[in-house]
Amino acid sequence: MNNTTLSSRLSGTYQELAWMNLAAELYNFYEARCALPPEGEAAEIFRKAFCLVKAILSADGEDKQQALAALSELRNDITGKVAALSALTDRLMIPEYLLNRLEYTFKAELPARDDEQEARKLLQFIFNSDDNITVNQRIRDMVMQLPVRMTKQRFFDLIRQGMAVYEDGETATMEEFAERILGSAGLLARGQAAEYAQWRQAADELSALEFADMSKEQWDDAERKLVNVEDGMEILVGFLCELQQVINYVICIGMLAEDGTVVEAEEQYRPLITAILDLGLAALEDGQWIPVPEAELQAFIWMEGRLERASADAARLEGISDEKGAEELDTLRQARLLMSTSVFAALSERNTQPVTGEYLNKRTDEVLTALQAGMEGKSRKYLRAMMAAVLKELPVFFNNHTEVMNYVLASLSGCRDLAEKNACLDLLWAVYGQ
Repeated sequence: MNNTTLSSRLSGTYQELAWMNLAAELYNFYEARCALPPEGEAAEIFRKAFCLVKAILSADGEDKQQALAALSELRNDITGKVAALSALTDRLMIPEYLLNRLEYTFKAELPARDDEQEARKLLQFIFNSDDNITVNQRIRDMVMQLPVRMTKQRFFDLIRQGMAVYEDGETATMEEFAERILGSAGLLARGQAAEYAQWRQAADELSALEFADMSKEQWDDAERKLVNVEDGMEILVGFLCELQQVINYVICIGMLAEDGTVVEAEEQYRPLITAILDLGLAALEDGQWIPVPEAELQAFIWMEGRLERASADAARLEGISDEKGAEELDTLRQARLLMSTSVFAALSERNTQPVTGEYLNKRTDEVLTALQAGMEGKSRKYLRAMMAAVLKELPVFFNNHTEVMNYVLASLSGCRDLAEKNACLDLLWAVYGQ
């Protein structure tokens, strides 16, 4: 199969997949809004997205290209909003970590826990898998949940070791790792200053609490505030993620259908998609969120078997393209990203320049300086929670089972009381799903 034929086959397969996935995702997105109608910012984003999708699917020539460019801009805007919300979620993770443990100080009775027995149980579970990825994830979860017993210098040394892994690797990959470190510490500021100001203020207030000396009433107030903020952000993030998936399929269709070719899936699903778009825009105006008529849903019968075949064809053709090492057209490269499970994947080319030793040292120093500044003025409890969150992002730093055992024993034996010990063990087993 020559490169021209391969590109043509891939383009057609992506279009078939995009139309089928668009129909399914748009239906699911609209039905979810019927149960929970969008308000405020979400309603405006909904209206803008649906209007642009209608324009792309009905316009031609320059009008279509302008609508496609506007939808791509909206996609970037949504990506930025989710990044800002993700940074806020990271900031809330540390107060949540502390509040979860503080809850145990208000319990009347707690069981005694034998350190060595608990450590053996943990190690048996951690290493009972033959999959190294699973084992390493369990170790990271353990490091996150058990009390951290290490000096700041040891902590900074581990971060420097983690960053060193990326020397000679892709710059983009190293930057993603640096962002994960700063994000997990709650230090990654994203978004405009005024955006989500109320949630930012709540995060500031929760982070500033005196966790070491908190009454049950204060704990209740803090817990309610945390739950309210997290619930609100979860609803908005869910809305944005679902809409972004719809947008991805529309952009893919718009990019690949420039020659006017009509694929079979388009003939089947354009009427249903148009009907859902009209229902959504009408609902925003009159507040009547009417379910998609049952008669329209008969179109999904056609999809049975075809979606699986198209997905398999796309995977096979992508494999051939990768094996041939063929230079991929930029539209097909972007289409592959839009059709992937990475809903917020950047469509621009990655920075594949190798990380030099000089740049690595400079970036590592910047990360450590930011962490040091973020630790200033924080309580000991808060610092330990921040360190635990960061350590979970690092490569596993144990060389053998004995080092893991010693770490667990040191963490458990250093617990001040039964409340701390029971909290960390219960929360860890909950993360493990046990």
